[in-house]
Amino acid sequence: MTRPKQKKRQSSWRHLLSGNIAWMYSVYSVNDYCAGEKIFIGESLDAFLA
Repeated sequence: MTRPKQKKRQSSWRHLLSGNIAWMYSVYSVNDYCAGEKIFIGESLDAFLA
């Protein structure tokens, strides 16, 4: 099984913003390169708010 290459380049401001939001809500920020999304991992309510 192969993953498709990412077609869209990630914006640097999204990376900085998601890192600060993850720090505020005490969650982890992870990149999903296939879908081009940020995923927050942590307690369910905190991840939902982030």
